[in-house]
This record gives sequence, structure tokens and C-alpha cells, in this order.
Amino acid sequence: MNLVSCSKDCTYQKDGYCCLTDTAYVSNNKVDGCCYYRKLSSSPADAAQKKPVERI
Repeated sequence: MNLVSCSKDCTYQKDGYCCLTDTAYVSNNKVDGCCYYRKLSSSPADAAQKKPVERI
């Protein structure tokens, strides 16, 4: 497990860290070297659909 610090308004950011657990679609919105960046949606319903699934 790697801890990647992140302070962007990204779907995968939580508590200052990237919580991307699986590979995701590479976006065209490269932000600070991250090709997985997805802008956090303002709608709670949209955000819930884009949250990564955590595997246990």
C-alpha cells in the first residue's frame, strides 16, 4: 500500500490522500502529474456513482 498525498478537489481524494484502489480511466485532465484526476462533482448523487469501490 502506498500513501499518496493529495489536496486536489478530486473524486479519489479523501482526508488528504489518494484513495484510488484500482486502475481507473486515464483522464485528459492531468493535474500535478496525476493522470487519474477527476474533478469532484458538486452533486452528491453524481459523486456517489464515481466513488471507487473499496475491496476488502
